[in-house]
Amino acid sequence: MKFSFLSQLRLWQKFALLGLVALALIAYPLYSVIRLNQETIDVVRSEEAGLPFVRVLNALTLGLQDHRTATSYLMLNNDSKAAPRGKAAAEVETAFASLEQLVSAAGDPAMTKNLTDLKVDWAALKAATDARKLDSRQGINEHTALINKSIAFVQDVTAWSLIDLDPEAGAYYAFRASLIDLPQLAEAIRGLRSPVTDRLNEIAQARKTAENPPPNFNLDAAVRDALRPEDRARILKWVEQGERAAFNYAENMRKGMAASPEMRAEMNDTVAEITKLTGPALQMVRREVLGKEAPTIDADTYQADVSVSRAAVLKASAGAEKLLSTVLSRRAQAAQRTNIIVLGGELLLALAGLAIAALIVRNITGTVNRLQGSVQKVRDGDSTALQAIESKDEVGDLGRTVNLLLTERIEAQQKAESENEQLNNSVVTLLGTMFELSQRNLTARAQVSTDVVGTVADSVNMLAESTSSALTSVSQVAGEVAESAQRMSNNATMLSNQAQLDRKGVLEMTQDIAQASELMQQVAALADQSRQSAQQATLATVAALKSVTTTVGEMGGIRESIGEMEKRVKRLGERSQEISQVVALINSISERTHVLALNASMQAAMAGEAGRGFAVVTEEVQRLADSSRSATMQIAQLAQNIQLETSETVAALNRTVSDVVRGAQVAETSGGQMRETEQATQRLVEAVGRIANESNEQLELAKRLAQRALAITTSTEQTERVVQSTTEDAMAMTKSSTRLVQVVSEFKLA
Repeated sequence: MKFSFLSQLRLWQKFALLGLVALALIAYPLYSVIRLNQETIDVVRSEEAGLPFVRVLNALTLGLQDHRTATSYLMLNNDSKAAPRGKAAAEVETAFASLEQLVSAAGDPAMTKNLTDLKVDWAALKAATDARKLDSRQGINEHTALINKSIAFVQDVTAWSLIDLDPEAGAYYAFRASLIDLPQLAEAIRGLRSPVTDRLNEIAQARKTAENPPPNFNLDAAVRDALRPEDRARILKWVEQGERAAFNYAENMRKGMAASPEMRAEMNDTVAEITKLTGPALQMVRREVLGKEAPTIDADTYQADVSVSRAAVLKASAGAEKLLSTVLSRRAQAAQRTNIIVLGGELLLALAGLAIAALIVRNITGTVNRLQGSVQKVRDGDSTALQAIESKDEVGDLGRTVNLLLTERIEAQQKAESENEQLNNSVVTLLGTMFELSQRNLTARAQVSTDVVGTVADSVNMLAESTSSALTSVSQVAGEVAESAQRMSNNATMLSNQAQLDRKGVLEMTQDIAQASELMQQVAALADQSRQSAQQATLATVAALKSVTTTVGEMGGIRESIGEMEKRVKRLGERSQEISQVVALINSISERTHVLALNASMQAAMAGEAGRGFAVVTEEVQRLADSSRSATMQIAQLAQNIQLETSETVAALNRTVSDVVRGAQVAETSGGQMRETEQATQRLVEAVGRIANESNEQLELAKRLAQRALAITTSTEQTERVVQSTTEDAMAMTKSSTRLVQVVSEFKLA
């Protein structure tokens, strides 16, 4: 494939084009890296946008939990512990106000609906608790349901801000642990703190009342009323939630720390502390509260043990928000730094590439310019202008090769001048030989030399010898064909003469049969002379029988002669096929000569001015090949005519043989009839008395004999016509053979 566009460019332009291609190849990977980093930055910005939501929702959850604890004390008429209720309600209202601003800025309909539902539920719960329409258990249940909605809202926020789809493994598991698992664990610990402490205080109060029981007081019933089945179910639910959240938190943090060494350094102790404190606290609840019909653990002791794990969870929540912010900020800064480094590195590489390319172009063009100047001097005739090339690169190799090429060219030019003179002499000699060959003198031979003309001369000699040998064979075959045609003509003449004799015999037989018929007619009138007539009839019948027998024998000879003639004609056809093979050989030699002439013409054209004389030789060779081809076509046409005429002659002979066979069969039938006539005549002498009665039947028999004799006459005439046609075919074949010999004799073969 030819790059014509590149061949039109200078070297520095090609290097510039190569640089553009390299930049194009680097552009896509560079774009991909920057795009991936930008996607990371966009994800970080989206996640950072969700962190304020989470922070406000955590504050809302914490305020609802504090309000639940204070409301529980309020329902138990413990005004001192219910005092923080107002502060908790103010924190909830503040959280709702901040949340409204964030949701309005986000513009998400689902988040707007969740916020509206939360506000409606909070307003109803606050009104009911202010009016003291709920008891302690109902207040706990309503607050817990609202807190669970707030925690679920956090999950919606993480989905909206793509926090739950963070591409980095460490951040993904840290987000799940801090924003989903840790709030659920904190809610479980808070639920197991004050609500359970209230139940334990009621049990302790029932036991204290049992010391001075009022009338109809039942301690067991009071204990069961303090810790009802629904209380146990709610406590069990918190315990299971806490265990599940603690396990998920520890597992997610383990995966996150495995993916991020920085997170392991900051959160490893916190995770270990939460696991260490929450596990025993939850087991204590199962053992001391749920595992006993009437719990005996002191409420203050219980609250102190649970509060330790609550403090660790609150501390982890505050640290998790800070950690997540730090992680996101660090990721965004790292992506920006990567973009800057990639762009700066690519710019430095491009500048270095340009500098190196400029040095390479300058080195190559300098060497090429010096080499071009030397070549121009050589073209002007200064063969001493070749210079030494010191460069070791490919351009230097090219310069040394050009120097060597110019040196070899000068030497080759001098050598070619001497060879051209020798070649011209050889061409003149070969032209003389070709002229003699063109005069159909195949005995002429060219002188074989050592140059390229010697190869052509040798090929011409081989062509002349092959053509002479082939034409000699053709001449011999043509002579044999002429001799065979002459013999076939003689045989046909003999067969024609014999057929005329047979015809005469058949005519005589017909006349005899006619006479016999007349005699039989006289038998009816001359019954008294029957004996004499019978004797005469016997003599005539014997003569007719001899004539018929002779006719049958002659027809057998005719059939044998025609069979011999058929064999000779077939051999003549085989000879004509040999002529076709020889013609094919000559035609092949002519084709090879034609190809040889074309190749020689190409060699002469490549030789230029020196091969002009050689081109004349190739033209003479080509004309000779054309003449040979024309003569070969004439010989092939003659051979084909001979084959066709031979085939027609064989067919005519076959028809003649068939007619002779049928004539012989008729003659044999006639002979049989004549023998029967002889026997009848002999019986006629002995039965003269019956001649008169049978004379009519003999008359009919004589008529049939006359008809058969007429048929034999007709068959003999057909045989004569076939023999005449065969004679004409033999004469035509003789003429064709003579023409073939004349064509071949035009060439001088020896």
